Amino acid sequence: GTVWDEITTIDVVLATGTLESKSKVDVLNGENLAMVGREIIAFRTATLIGPKTYRLSGLLRGRKGTEPYMDNHVNKELFVLLDQNTMVDYPYSLGTKDQEVQFKFVTFGSSIDKATAVSAKPSGASRRPWKPSHLKATITGSDWNLSWKGRNTVNTELIDGSPSINQDGFGGYVLQFLNPLTDVVVRTVVQQTSDYIYTTEQQIADFGSAQGTIRVIVTQLDLEFGPGFHVVHTFN
Repeated sequence: GTVWDEITTIDVVLATGTLESKSKVDVLNGENLAMVGREIIAFRTATLIGPKTYRLSGLLRGRKGTEPYMDNHVNKELFVLLDQNTMVDYPYSLGTKDQEVQFKFVTFGSSIDKATAVSAKPSGASRRPWKPSHLKATITGSDWNLSWKGRNTVNTELIDGSPSINQDGFGGYVLQFLNPLTDVVVRTVVQQTSDYIYTTEQQIADFGSAQGTIRVIVTQLDLEFGPGFHVVHTFN
């Protein structure tokens, strides 16, 4: 999810329209963005291999916080090209998520009474916090020093001098320390900052001795949505 994927290819059969190749710079600037299943990808090369059938390559994976869906693909998933010039935001509150909404899309020159209604249930996924990134750990004596970076789901481009998290609704982080052998949670911490010291005293209280291996889950919180996607790692 952090480098160009030059191995994977995706064959796409279009219902309508065409696809085209773009330069690396164009893709990095938001061109050729698409949703495949629940993962958002970007592609550099679109090669026509049959009638309305393209092979996509030169991929960027897990765009816009969709890394958790990178490994969950099946055959014949829905492919939708996300043209940022034509997409329309649909604002809704989380109190109405999972409630059915009717949409009508009207062609120029036509009227709304001729359009067929399409049902959808907004899931609230756009407000679910993304996985924290850059989770690291160093050890001083037998204290474990953890650090990570939070991520913005809205206005994702950072501005010089701004904090790493600059969006409304940020609710801090949940840390869960696990037994590396059983994955049982032995300690839970909720805090606002993106660093933490797992002290020797805490390790003795949790395990009976200082630990040379720790396993930790870090989850970002949204005040309205709640916990987002988590990152989990074992350090030794």
